[in-house]
Amino acid sequence: MELEIVDVASRELTSAASEILAAMADTRGDEETRKAKHELMECTVEINTDVCTTVAEARGDLEASIAELESTRTPERAGRAMDRETEDAFERLRAEGYM
Repeated sequence: MELEIVDVASRELTSAASEILAAMADTRGDEETRKAKHELMECTVEINTDVCTTVAEARGDLEASIAELESTRTPERAGRAMDRETEDAFERLRAEGYM
C-alpha cells in the first residue's frame, strides 16, 4: 500500500518520507523500519505486510503499520525545502528579484 504525505495546512503533497522513516527507525532502535519503506517519490511511503493467510490478518497488519506511522512525531512541515534554508533566504530572493 502506498501512502501520500500531505501537508496539513496547504493540503499539498510534501516531501517528508525520509524524515518520517528516520523517526520511525529512531523509535524502533533500528536503521530501517521493516514494513514501511521509501518509495520513488519523497512524498510517498510504501507499507508492506508479512505473508498473510487471510484478509483479516492482512488488514490487521496494515492497520498496525499505519498506526505506527501516525504515532511518529515529525514536525508538521518537516519536508519543506525552505526550512532548510538559512535565515536570510527571503532577503536573498528579494535581492535577486524573485519577490
